[in-house]
Amino acid sequence: MSELSEFDHDFGVSSPAGGWVAIVPAPPSANDMTSFGKGRVYRSKAYKAWLGRCFFLTRGAITKVEGTVSIDIAIVGGKGLKANRDLDNFVKPIVDMCRHLGVIPEDNFSIVRALRATYTPPANKTARARVTVMVFPDP
Repeated sequence: MSELSEFDHDFGVSSPAGGWVAIVPAPPSANDMTSFGKGRVYRSKAYKAWLGRCFFLTRGAITKVEGTVSIDIAIVGGKGLKANRDLDNFVKPIVDMCRHLGVIPEDNFSIVRALRATYTPPANKTARARVTVMVFPDP
């Protein structure tokens, strides 16, 4: 993954006020994060590919958010996102992404104190789906 596609320019990252904000593609459902084989549980190919894409799109611009955090997830529908997905199936992969990228050290109660996810329908039929992730330290 060394080249940006025509759609990748919609994605990016910033670090306002001690927080971290990223616009990333829609993740696979929490139901599709893992695969099973040989008596083990593995990250699915789709999930690994999505995590790799998120790292590439944020270009490694990772800001560690210290202390306890609140995470807001704003989903905008569009191409690449099925309209019948469950909102709660976005939360697990997004929070795990924040941990894997190093934005937060853990994704348990000791760090993540609040989560909020919202969905907005697409503005038009040609819009691409995207997810804005906002991680901010608790006051």
